[in-house]
Amino acid sequence: QSGLYQKDLPVVNGEIKHSKFSLYLCFRKHMQSFLMEAAKNFEIIAWTSNQDDYAKELAAEVEAQLAPFKFDHVLSLEQQTQTKDKKFSVKTLDVLAGGRQEEDIIIVDPNMSNFAF
Repeated sequence: QSGLYQKDLPVVNGEIKHSKFSLYLCFRKHMQSFLMEAAKNFEIIAWTSNQDDYAKELAAEVEAQLAPFKFDHVLSLEQQTQTKDKKFSVKTLDVLAGGRQEEDIIIVDPNMSNFAF
């Protein structure tokens, strides 16, 4: 008998058909209420390390599932900076800085290698 039960499986909240693939969105509990509450005091920016068309599709599906929530901005690979050796693209605070103070920026990302220090 497996320790994984139906109640433990993620709930699929949305689907994106991108290129040849179907991508499924699974939201954490209370994500909508968290984003709605955070949006009262902060800009909420989606920033993916993928192409622009994918970023827009992803944001649109998240917004459709979490309505009335809306992202303030959607950023993609095009807004990232290439490393000097041109092997990687990283997210830099320069892109976000336009009119914002660095100390006012909070980043939530599971992968710290996405950012340059």
